Amino acid sequence: MEIFLPAREPFRFDLALKYLKRSHDEVLDVVHGDRYRRAMQGPDGPVLVEATAAEAGVTARVLAGTLPEETLACQIQRQFQLDYDRTQLPADDPFAGPLVEQFQGLPVVQTATPFEAMVWAILGQQINIAFAYKLKRRFVENYGEQVDHDGHTYYLFPTPDRIVMIDTDDLREIQFSRQKTRYIVGISQAIIDGELDFEEAEQLDDEDALALLQKQIGIGRWTAEYVLMRGLGRRDVIPAGDMGLRSAVGVFQGLPGNASEQAVRDLAESWRPYRGDIAFRCWFGFQHGMYKRGKQAAVVEQPADPGSY
Repeated sequence: MEIFLPAREPFRFDLALKYLKRSHDEVLDVVHGDRYRRAMQGPDGPVLVEATAAEAGVTARVLAGTLPEETLACQIQRQFQLDYDRTQLPADDPFAGPLVEQFQGLPVVQTATPFEAMVWAILGQQINIAFAYKLKRRFVENYGEQVDHDGHTYYLFPTPDRIVMIDTDDLREIQFSRQKTRYIVGISQAIIDGELDFEEAEQLDDEDALALLQKQIGIGRWTAEYVLMRGLGRRDVIPAGDMGLRSAVGVFQGLPGNASEQAVRDLAESWRPYRGDIAFRCWFGFQHGMYKRGKQAAVVEQPADPGSY
């Protein structure tokens, strides 16, 4: 099965793939050249889907397993924000303008599910992004289902049902801290028990959704904002406590170190209602060497460690 999915211009699938290739340890969102592949759960078991750029959109197909056409379309449209309007971003803003100009058409690439966004954010708490990727790879390869296709193995993200069955000592063996173990198992159990419902969060406004997510142990403001931004596609949510954003604003404002979280929020007021779009472009800018001290907005050829998510 193969379908064409139109995208609202400007749209740059190639920039989305560059973002997804930011770590050699990425184990779920697999990029082969100009092709994106992802294993996911279908009605009859694991499936492997692929997306490639097409004129004015994306072509999506199922490579292994079976998946309804509507499900495939919804998944790719959501992950790559194919129907989002990106023409109104604040191009005249002193901070946001260079990001809008240099990264026109970049979607805020979504995680496959909000649950995955939440676990990923928990993994990244208090550690650098390189180690977070290593933890995710170990976690997924040990506990996720897999699909084999054309000589490659593709993994599915572990489900809440699977996670709550894992011996916590086994998670410690792959270097999960006690806190991360507690948080991830806890939110998995909360989903099973119906205490945490992402469909409910989708129906709420941003502040109410943030409050709902923060009821869970281990989910603070930064994590909840990240989940809304990259798991639920909220465009005006900004994880202002993120160290990458604070560093970028510190460079922009000529500070000797990082800006405060409040300084990021204050600066971002002028980006409404697209604060999430600009934050994501800022992370992408880090990936491409922007915001070095003394070099605010010049893209370099070799990507740098973004330090952000």
